[in-house]
Parts: sequence; C-alpha cells; structure tokens
Amino acid sequence: NRTLKRTKELQKKFGGRIAQASKLTPKDIDVVINATPVGMFPHIKSSPVPEALLGRHQTGFDLVYNPFRTELQRRAAARGAKVISGINMFTAQGVRQVELSTGRKIISGKLIVRLNKQILKTMS
Repeated sequence: NRTLKRTKELQKKFGGRIAQASKLTPKDIDVVINATPVGMFPHIKSSPVPEALLGRHQTGFDLVYNPFRTELQRRAAARGAKVISGINMFTAQGVRQVELSTGRKIISGKLIVRLNKQILKTMS
C-alpha cells in the first residue's frame, strides 16, 4: 500500500507482514500485481516495480491493458516469471457488466479467450 496507516489496517484485517520496498529482495515476493496506471499508454516505458525485484518464481499480473504487453510484463518475462495481462481482467469486467445488465449468465473461460483474441486483433 502507499501509506503505512492503510498498510497496518490491511495487515490487521488479512494478516501477513509489513515490508519496506527498499528492503525487499525477489525471494520475498511471490506475486507482483500492478493496480496503478503506471505503464499505461502513453507512458509505456514506465514500470512501477524495479527490475531487481523480479524473479523467475514469481507471477506478475499487470492490470494495465493498453499496451497489451507492458514494460513490467516484459521485465518479468525476461526474468523468467509467469505474466498475466490486464486484458484478461478488462474482458471479464465487460462480460460481467453484460451479465448484470441482462440477468443472464454468459461468462466462461472459452468466451473470455475468444473475446481476448478479438480485442487483440483490433489493437494490432
């Protein structure tokens, strides 16, 4: 989190330990999630996570979906980490909105894959 107060509130609610970013090593981190706009178009060369904190045992999930492959994802993949694109969340949110609007359940893994492929076609 960005403030110590909020971090302590989250720790109280969910457990875990508080670590200062300046004292972390890749071994301390299993999952990296970027939930900020850092790396989103037009600032596509930016990454919120220093490359030195990325490692092959990690999974990196960048919620940014434009560009499809962010700088954080490139750096994580280069270090051998598994990466997940924000396009997955973007697509799932859109499908969920349709479900809420129509009252019909339509979301499925196959549908998300199909929609992701279609979105990627239009982006290239």
